Amino acid sequence: MYKARYFFIFLGLVLMIYIFNSVRKRKLSIDLSLWWSVGAVLIFLIGCFPNIIVWISGIVGVEYPPSLLFLISILLLIVLILNNTMVISELKEKNKNLVQKIALLEKELKSKKKTNESTTDHTRV
Repeated sequence: MYKARYFFIFLGLVLMIYIFNSVRKRKLSIDLSLWWSVGAVLIFLIGCFPNIIVWISGIVGVEYPPSLLFLISILLLIVLILNNTMVISELKEKNKNLVQKIALLEKELKSKKKTNESTTDHTRV
């Protein structure tokens, strides 16, 4: 029992340090780090106070307390996936807009080159 408890405390601390370093090195954005920090704090708290799960499962009505851990984990992962899906959709839209702007700028540049070539040809004659 105590080994698992110390493992969760250690895991929560390592996760918090890793998240902090990832934000500091700008490998992880601050808004996403908040979600991961919530998960790390939950892991740490479960390690420090394992009876929290039993208490919460009694309130929620879950008969087997460890299954509540899986439920909480799955819900956090669903929220993270939903957030990442929204970010991907936003980036996809921005990418489409950039491609359209580049195409318009290339078209404009080609038309200006043609008008410059035609004006230089007329001035030579």
